[in-house]
Amino acid sequence: MLVMALLSLSSMILGCLARSHDWRMLEAYTVGKLGVVEINYIKKALSWIQRHSWSNVVVETDSLVCVQAIQCDLHMPSELAY
Repeated sequence: MLVMALLSLSSMILGCLARSHDWRMLEAYTVGKLGVVEINYIKKALSWIQRHSWSNVVVETDSLVCVQAIQCDLHMPSELAY
């Protein structure tokens, strides 16, 4: 059996495909959280901007989840300690 995996660089998504010795698909599986990686990089960039005391900064993203996280008033500590 061959198992192939793909990890997206822009989000935490893992896709797996299991094939038999003659390449027939046995099973496919995906798991992930869109926006998790991107929001961590945005958070790191915002910390960098804050260290420089820059103001009137524009943050652009095509991820609605990231925009909502930035606009949210909840404190959410990072697992990566940025």
